[in-house]
Amino acid sequence: MTVTPEEVRRRLRASLGVRLPMHRERMGWSREHLVAYQRDGLRRLLAHAIANSPFHAARLHGVRPDRFELEDLGSLPVMTKAEMMESFDDVVTDRRLTLASVEAHVAAMGDVPEPLQGDFFALTSGGSSGRKGLFVYDFDGVADLVAELIPPGGPVPPEKVVASVSSPSGAHASGLGAALRGGQGQIRVPVTLPLAEMVRRLNERPPDFVFGYPSVLRRLAREQQAGRLSSRPERITVGSEQLEPEAKYEISAAFDAPVFNTYGTSEGLFGTCPPGTDAFTFATDFVIVELVDERNEPVPPGTPSARILVTNLFNTVQPLIRYAIDDRFVRRPDAPDHGHLVATVEGRRGGGFIYGDTHVHIVTVLGPVVKARGVVDYRIRQTSDGLDVEVVVHGDVDPSALEADVRRALLEAGLRDPKVSVRIVDHLERDPTTGKVRRLLPLEASADIAGERA
Repeated sequence: MTVTPEEVRRRLRASLGVRLPMHRERMGWSREHLVAYQRDGLRRLLAHAIANSPFHAARLHGVRPDRFELEDLGSLPVMTKAEMMESFDDVVTDRRLTLASVEAHVAAMGDVPEPLQGDFFALTSGGSSGRKGLFVYDFDGVADLVAELIPPGGPVPPEKVVASVSSPSGAHASGLGAALRGGQGQIRVPVTLPLAEMVRRLNERPPDFVFGYPSVLRRLAREQQAGRLSSRPERITVGSEQLEPEAKYEISAAFDAPVFNTYGTSEGLFGTCPPGTDAFTFATDFVIVELVDERNEPVPPGTPSARILVTNLFNTVQPLIRYAIDDRFVRRPDAPDHGHLVATVEGRRGGGFIYGDTHVHIVTVLGPVVKARGVVDYRIRQTSDGLDVEVVVHGDVDPSALEADVRRALLEAGLRDPKVSVRIVDHLERDPTTGKVRRLLPLEASADIAGERA
């Protein structure tokens, strides 16, 4: 069934019109009110997952959802991305969805999010922190996701122009806002473009509001200071990467605009950090967040966590219950005017690979690798004139086709005559100290790894 972009926007707007006001009200709730809401949502989620997901039915055997309390959450098993992807067909609650069908949909998707089978949206993740993940939402779930993305002041007025300096993929969460807005009020500036082309697009139609990755906006700020870019946005919102204080100051000063920081995941957790603060307020009416140590035991306020465990209360298509995300949070004192989690975040560093005067953002490289059907995990090493890519696969993957896709992406980013090699491996070596896989290795790190092996 073919669904036009305008039909998608109409359906999303209708759902968002109902869900956004309720979310806005909940963001002002007290801790006691919020806890009661989370408990009721968790009970509904557990009941639905047990009844409709074979994966969760087995893991949650013996759980009584109608009697479950938030304090019992720690008794449930932790869910990892590897487990989710290996058991994808059993995790989802709609039997029409399979890993093969979702992978094929994502691989074929362009720069505009398109519904899968007319009823679902698929998002992909696979940054430097972990292996590829696929996440499927229905229309109401996507509307809840977008409700978290809309700033506290409300939706951007339709007459304003918004520039999205982010991923070119419609399967990335940053593309959802663009899909909902559509029309002449949206400028897409993929970070995979050469810097000069980004500047040209922004100069062609100066935006009133800008969303983008900090590492790229910092480069654009320098273009602004040099006089090659002429932009005066009212507000800048950054996300998907850690915002360093120096970058925040440089971006704000160059554009003479306030900078709002955001934290967002394809798993459904979002937070906002206004100018003048370093702590995020997270939308915990949608997602329960546990800050835990390496043994998945709770850490006290003020102590950095080893990871967080998220339980998404609004995604009933693909239940995520105590799902591990390897970002380090530090809980801060509760806010006086609401009961939501307030925390600082470590990790999610951005950037990419530098070849002389050419800067290649990590999204440029990750795009073709993460979207490729059959690729389960990866490691990408920079070389002096290109990239060496190792992939762990499930099923048939054509290395030469993937090589061509990665090379094309590097060419479009401005790198001349890049050399790319793709090799299929059984596993990826882990750091002997941390036990983690280093998936993105710039030239210096690649040399260090080679030295360790010598």
